[in-house]
Amino acid sequence: MLGKLFAIGVGPGDPKLMTVKAIETIQTLDVIYTPQADVAKKSVALTIAEAYLPEEIRIEARHFPMVNDLKSKMQQWESISKEIQVELEEGFNVGFLTLGDPSTYSTFSYLLERMDSKFNVEVIPGVTSFAQIAAISQKPLVLDQEKLCILPATASQEEIHHCIELYENLVIMKVKRHLKKILPILKAFDLLGASYLISDASMLSQKIYKNLETFTGDEKLSYFSTIIVQKKREEASI
Repeated sequence: MLGKLFAIGVGPGDPKLMTVKAIETIQTLDVIYTPQADVAKKSVALTIAEAYLPEEIRIEARHFPMVNDLKSKMQQWESISKEIQVELEEGFNVGFLTLGDPSTYSTFSYLLERMDSKFNVEVIPGVTSFAQIAAISQKPLVLDQEKLCILPATASQEEIHHCIELYENLVIMKVKRHLKKILPILKAFDLLGASYLISDASMLSQKIYKNLETFTGDEKLSYFSTIIVQKKREEASI
């Protein structure tokens, strides 16, 4: 009998934000695959889920290179998807942990599109970082007829500019290396004071920056840093 693959969103950082379904599913697994951006560091997703792992579960950490070389990334996606399919062929129930939500800028999506259709796959959603950031700020992401744009910080200046023109609210994810591109755009629209940044949302290392007017672009930030831009809100209550 074939095993089943579960993509499990572990949320933004606080283990208590994991869903009941995610925790219950982990208890039923034979093996967990967990992404590792840095081979020298423990997987963030694994650290979040660790308290809920049964003692007998097998853990397989796999390196996903955070590089611009698409060929290297595709080779790794192919290799890991094949490895997981061998596990499923052997009847093991396999979990793949993802930070935040498996369907939102997640590595799992690249594995899923490479899975043979004969395998049963279930995606268990998780709390996104921007949902948690909005909760911390105690301000809604969107209201009534407002629109929301979610984009990666790797987007071009033109794309960010375009989104600011069309949307009342923006989520710009993983801004660590892109502040010098983003800040001048926000300044041009007079939105530095209407923007806030949170790093490592809900983690012990969480840091909050209430507005960006004093930012220079040289700030040392965590990789997990997100900017929220809200044209129509007063300053966040964080």
